[in-house]
Amino acid sequence: MQIIPILIVDDKQAAIDFYRHVFRAEVGQTLVETTQLFIQGQSIGIRQATESHEKTQERIVLLAETAAPDVLEQNAIKHGAEVISPVDDDESGLRLGRISDPFGIQWILSTAFPR
Repeated sequence: MQIIPILIVDDKQAAIDFYRHVFRAEVGQTLVETTQLFIQGQSIGIRQATESHEKTQERIVLLAETAAPDVLEQNAIKHGAEVISPVDDDESGLRLGRISDPFGIQWILSTAFPR
């Protein structure tokens, strides 16, 4: 399993440019509105903030890439997580869903993004 932070920013392109120039980030694919960046072998996602993010002040989401997002979702529910959107097949070809853990952190549970 790989855990990838997704940063939610007001100006996605400016953030990508900043991370490219400052950290020499390499730009990967964009899937499900998230652009993947690679910094020194580590992956982060960058996503444009929406009105719903502004209302909740949510600015980071954690992505758990796993071969079995359904199993991870059921285990999280058993331990107190709430389902925001159940794991299901996405139009991007990924199998993904979103939960909120008992501490208010949102997690996307997904099959691996293509590299």
